[in-house]
Amino acid sequence: MRSNSRRRSAPTVYVAIYLWFGAAFAAFSIVSSIYRAVEGGLSPLQLVLVGTVLETSVFLAEVPTGIVADVYSRRLSVVIGYLMLGAGFVLEGAFAHVETILIAQVVWGVGYTFTSGAQDAWLADEVGEAEAAPVYLKAARAAQLGTLVGVAAGVGLATQSLAWPLVAGGLGMIALGVFLALVMPETGFRPTPREDRTTFGHMAHTFVQGTRAIRARPALITLMAIGLVYGLWSEGFDRLWEVHLLRNFDVPQPFGIDQLAWFGIISVAGMVLSMAALSLLSRRRDKANIPKTIRLLFLSDVGLLVSLVVLAAAGSFAIAVAAVLSLRLFRSMNGPLSMSWVNRGIDSSVRATVLSMRSQMDSLGQLLGGPAIGLVASAISLRAGIGAAAVALAPVLLLVLVAVRQEQAAERAKRLTP
Repeated sequence: MRSNSRRRSAPTVYVAIYLWFGAAFAAFSIVSSIYRAVEGGLSPLQLVLVGTVLETSVFLAEVPTGIVADVYSRRLSVVIGYLMLGAGFVLEGAFAHVETILIAQVVWGVGYTFTSGAQDAWLADEVGEAEAAPVYLKAARAAQLGTLVGVAAGVGLATQSLAWPLVAGGLGMIALGVFLALVMPETGFRPTPREDRTTFGHMAHTFVQGTRAIRARPALITLMAIGLVYGLWSEGFDRLWEVHLLRNFDVPQPFGIDQLAWFGIISVAGMVLSMAALSLLSRRRDKANIPKTIRLLFLSDVGLLVSLVVLAAAGSFAIAVAAVLSLRLFRSMNGPLSMSWVNRGIDSSVRATVLSMRSQMDSLGQLLGGPAIGLVASAISLRAGIGAAAVALAPVLLLVLVAVRQEQAAERAKRLTP
């Protein structure tokens, strides 16, 4: 009876995690870039390096921290993760110095790796994979609701002090860690066998397998390059656009609202647009119709490029906001479309490997492109930095066309093969 009770409570706890995390993270992140620029005095290059340090920390810690969840306890890993996330957020909000901000990225980046994968694996352990699937969907909806609450709370706190949303988000994460330590059940955990654990040696073996699969389909090489290009432009843009709006435009304040409220409005509007775009794609898109998928992907890439150019050259706040929202719209379309294309024709035994490599190419692009765009923004201007992001993205249009030709050539060769 007690086992059944815990089995029923696991989905509730899992959904609560996403609701709580969504609110705390949104409160922290809604003005974090502005806090770093205004209170911390970070230059555009330093703003981007904050992201570089975070990405590097996550990459290096992913395997070592995974051992805790695989060998000792999923619950322990998740609790440690949220406590570290909270500590990193509070540290950054309490001390607005570049050194402290960078250290905070390491702390909460490592904390993130403790939660990454562990909480999903925990739910599957507790209720089984079949029963976990609908819970994942409920949790995603809860995270969206939490995000809306967190955005509103973060903007409200920011009108009093830019540091308050960061500290509040951090305290929320710490409270989540304590809550989970008290109520999170763990009855289904079994240590992962040594041969199934993720190690750096296992990652190397996986990389070799993925490379063989990619070489067998030439278009995949080009699609990996497309992933790299997406990373090249995105990190610099993500770290700079808010500061660009704040410093280069006269932000209107109708009815006396604080100018920071605009970032909450943009966040919510962008979320609504993204949800609408994904809903439309899920209803209209035929997953087997690859030519249509490619056309939509090409159009979304054109939309991204045009939006970046408009944002860099915009002369008014309204046009700049419209460009930011269109970027959110096209990015939300881009992900599922590109994944559908990459997934085509991949053997299931190496599918996860190829998709992981695609993600790693994006991360590599962020590590390479982010600092370069930040350097341009620091040396010339924020507008030039956004323009540099557009230049970094531009090759994607040619790469998509090259990949199309490679796919067509492969199809012709397949038809001619007896």
